[in-house]
Amino acid sequence: MKRAEEFSTCPLCGSDVKLENMLEHKFKVHKEEMDAGGEGSLREEGGVTDTELKVACDKASDMMSDGEFREAAKLFKKIVEAEPKDFGAWNDLGFCMKKLNEPDKALNSFEKSIEANPEFGHGWLQKGNILFTEKENFDGARECYEEALKHDPKLLQAWHNLGNVHMKMGEFEKAMRCFDEAIDLNNEYYMAWMSKWQALEKLGKSEEAKECFEKAYDLNPRYVRKCVDALEAGSTNITEESDMLPKEDGGKR
Repeated sequence: MKRAEEFSTCPLCGSDVKLENMLEHKFKVHKEEMDAGGEGSLREEGGVTDTELKVACDKASDMMSDGEFREAAKLFKKIVEAEPKDFGAWNDLGFCMKKLNEPDKALNSFEKSIEANPEFGHGWLQKGNILFTEKENFDGARECYEEALKHDPKLLQAWHNLGNVHMKMGEFEKAMRCFDEAIDLNNEYYMAWMSKWQALEKLGKSEEAKECFEKAYDLNPRYVRKCVDALEAGSTNITEESDMLPKEDGGKR
C-alpha cells in the first residue's frame, strides 16, 4: 500500500524533505557535519530521530518485500550506522545480503543482530541457516538452532532446521523428535511432515513413513513432488537442497 507523502524540515539545512527520505538526505548531504561530533553524534540534536529511523525501516522493509534487496540493503546499512543497536535492522540487512549471495556479509549481519540482542531467536535462526546451508558447519548450526529455541521455544523453523541438521548427522531419532515438535506447533506444516517421512524411512518404519508422506502430499503436493525430484536427482536427503528449507522471515523484531 502506497504511503501518504509527509514532509519534514531538515534541522541542519532547512530544506523540506520527504520524511521517508530524510535519513538518506542526512547521510548524503550532512554526513560529514554529523560525524564531526564523534561517536554517537548521528543520534544527537540535529542528527537522526526515532521517527526518521522508523520511517526508513518501513521503507527498507517495503523494498525487501518487493524483492529490491540491493536497494533495501543500502538503506539498512544507513539505519544500523545511525542506530547500531537496532537488532531487527541488522537481521533484515543479513537477510538481504543472503538474497544477494553474500553469505559472509549475511553472517556478519546476523552476528551483529545477536550481539545487539542475544535473546533474539530469529537472529540465532538466521545465523544457523547460513552455517548450515552455506558453510556446512553442522555443529555450529545445531548450536544456533538450540540457542534460538532456548529464547523462543515456538520458533517453528528452528525446530524443523534442527531436525534437518540431525538428519545430516545421521541422528534420525533426534531428527524425528524435532519434526514432531514442529508438527505439534503447526499440524499443517507440510515441510515437517515431509522431513518426518524421510526420518522414518531411514529408521525402517515404512508404514508410519507412508502416513507422513500422504499427509504432506495432501497439504502441498507441489512441494512433495519437488522433494521427490531432488531425491531422484541424487540428493542423499532433501535437506541438501537449500530451497527445501522453510522460507525465512525477514526482520522479526
